[in-house]
Amino acid sequence: MRASLSTLVAVLLLAGCPATPITDDDAALSDASGGEADAGTFEDVGLVADAPRTMGGLCDGASGRTLDVLFVGNSQIDFWNMARLVSSLSESAPPGCPRIVGTRRTRGGANLRDLWESAGLDDEIATGDHDVIVITESIDLADMRPPFPALFVDYGTRIVDASRAAGSRPIFYATGYIERADRFGFAEMADPQIALGEELDVEVATGGLAWLRAWGRDPSLDLYHSDRGHPGFVGSYLSALVIWATLMDASPIGLTNSPATDCTDGPCTPISASLAAELQRDADAEWRSRRAR
Repeated sequence: MRASLSTLVAVLLLAGCPATPITDDDAALSDASGGEADAGTFEDVGLVADAPRTMGGLCDGASGRTLDVLFVGNSQIDFWNMARLVSSLSESAPPGCPRIVGTRRTRGGANLRDLWESAGLDDEIATGDHDVIVITESIDLADMRPPFPALFVDYGTRIVDASRAAGSRPIFYATGYIERADRFGFAEMADPQIALGEELDVEVATGGLAWLRAWGRDPSLDLYHSDRGHPGFVGSYLSALVIWATLMDASPIGLTNSPATDCTDGPCTPISASLAAELQRDADAEWRSRRAR
């Protein structure tokens, strides 16, 4: 199954199917009651009939497929279990979208060198068991203190090369940063990953930049955990939407507002249908901005 799915990914990406314009009406999720959805289905959030809108990606296939995704990183994706969160989002997608089986190899505070040299990441990737490897660098990248950014370029390249050698598709995930009034750290996290992604022809899921979009719409929106150094549940939900869109090459508009995930880092605060609609539009805009390049 892995080989055929990898081939499907390559064919679909090379096809370059043109985007179908999405109007505001198409993108809107109805919230007539103003209440919160109780379950993770399209009907719960008043889904428009044809969302998520695909753009020649994996959601154009037959039902019943799965995508094995390994999430590599540190506490930025351990909080709220990003692997499970994205997997749960995939369960709410249309039948033509693969269901994601997400696993993680993480260590708190670890950068890519730590994961490669001390956490067995090289051996894990070499198994060839994963369709996709989502690669998350530590937030040290934003500060650019030596040995960054050279350390990221070195080990990011090693992981990309190893992933491709094993038949897996690598994706960089640019997370957010610690809370600062000037919003420093978000572009600083993303820009080196975008640059390396362009050099290596690797997609980048810019979750942190989606946070900036959300704040541009609502500066008071709290996306942080109470420690102000990790994402809160809402922030992780927004980032997960961007990751899902990048994985599927499809709009996240219409996915569930009630994903299941680990809530051990605090309460999984219910996300209303109206807030989910706004966050999904933010994620959609960020994914499209990256895809257009």
